[in-house]
Amino acid sequence: MATKRKPTKLQGSSLREAAAALGITRAALLKHIDKGLPAPLVRERRTVDIDAARKWIAAQEAEGIADERTVLPLSPDDPRYQRDFASARLKAYQMAEKHGHAIPRAALVARHADSLTRLNGRLKTLPAALGTELALVSRSTAAAILAPAIADALQELDSDDASAWPRPAPIQIEFPKADENLFEQHAPRLTTADARGQLAAMQASRFNAEADMLESSLIAYADVFRILGEKCDAIRARMRLIPERVAAHLADGNNPRHVITAALQYESDLARMDCGGKSDHVPEMPAPALADDEGADIESEDANDDFEWEDPLGSCHRGTNR
Repeated sequence: MATKRKPTKLQGSSLREAAAALGITRAALLKHIDKGLPAPLVRERRTVDIDAARKWIAAQEAEGIADERTVLPLSPDDPRYQRDFASARLKAYQMAEKHGHAIPRAALVARHADSLTRLNGRLKTLPAALGTELALVSRSTAAAILAPAIADALQELDSDDASAWPRPAPIQIEFPKADENLFEQHAPRLTTADARGQLAAMQASRFNAEADMLESSLIAYADVFRILGEKCDAIRARMRLIPERVAAHLADGNNPRHVITAALQYESDLARMDCGGKSDHVPEMPAPALADDEGADIESEDANDDFEWEDPLGSCHRGTNR
């Protein structure tokens, strides 16, 4: 009678056992096998030596890390790095302007100059607007008559009214899709002789030039109204002093109309100059008050037409009323 032979034990572990021992899924183990992890067939079944598999996986991971380190991030000296940085800088300014987070300085200055021009025009026409109210004005009544007129003229000074400008909108950034590689974040450094590096350097110069131009022509939304608010408040405070200062030029009794008009023009010109206005016209002290108004119905010269106001952001811009 033939002796039964015991079946030989499989060398190694099954895929399920090996995956569990290695702490990975069976699918992950199969991927490793496809890449070369030893898994011999024994009786038509894959078997895995767990210790050998563990060493093989560790070696592959170490090799992968080494491969990643051989391709370094772009150097700041690389033309492509400079191009990408300049491009991002330019887009930041463009988006800030598009969504109202920054305002063109030219638009801001034009708006402020326009409000000052309108204020100047109102100051010029105050004597005519007051009309007969200037017929019987004394030192004690001048301020009460002129203060409402000055306050009404100051309504023209509205450049610091933020409601006239659109409020900044949220910036919507469109990120590239996962399969879109817009920038080379890792690459060997290019030499200066490489045509790709020369192209990237030219692109960086162009992007930076455009970004510099935008930077100099834009001002942050919050800064706009802080600067204008400070400038306009200072102008308002100085203009509100005009009535009392005009009164100081007048006599106690009724004053001739031309004396009141001259005092008003003089103090208005001084106020504008104190607020940053410039003019070739030098204000002259009004003539002393007359005891009566005989022959006094003579209008003095109008406030100077050609008057420059200080630009709230720097240079001087003309605010004329012609």
